[in-house]
Amino acid sequence: MQNVYLSNFELDEALKIYMDKLGALNNETEIVDTWDARGRVTANAVFAVLSSPHYNSSAMDGIACKSEKTFGASERNHVVLTEGTDYMVVDTGDPILRDFDCVIMVEDLININEKQVEIYQSAVPWQNIRPLGEDIVENQLIVPSRHQIRPVDIGALIAG
Repeated sequence: MQNVYLSNFELDEALKIYMDKLGALNNETEIVDTWDARGRVTANAVFAVLSSPHYNSSAMDGIACKSEKTFGASERNHVVLTEGTDYMVVDTGDPILRDFDCVIMVEDLININEKQVEIYQSAVPWQNIRPLGEDIVENQLIVPSRHQIRPVDIGALIAG
């Protein structure tokens, strides 16, 4: 075992040593384009300006509908839904209107005609919906101060 001795300093002297060490850090700052930030060190913490996604969005291609309209659907008891009244067609990333609370994947639909589909499985609220802020929430810390920017940080900075 090694003997370790601590040196005690008076408060004023300790503060002077500490501040001298801090002063050695480069305090010059500049604003650079996010794409050019790799390897740079942040002067201040960076917070998200907006949420990502900034709306409730479809996680799948399919139809957005009210989950209550699907209750009772099964392999033996298909439920018929009509476009315009019961559902709307959505692609991945499309906003979900307030009238709807779930998305049924296109693979789980049986087309009857251009305006009607059959489903054979009930849906639940928020099924296949990406909620607002699922990735990043507005005002969330993205990178702290004195942080060296990595490629993954650049993606987060662009998203937020």
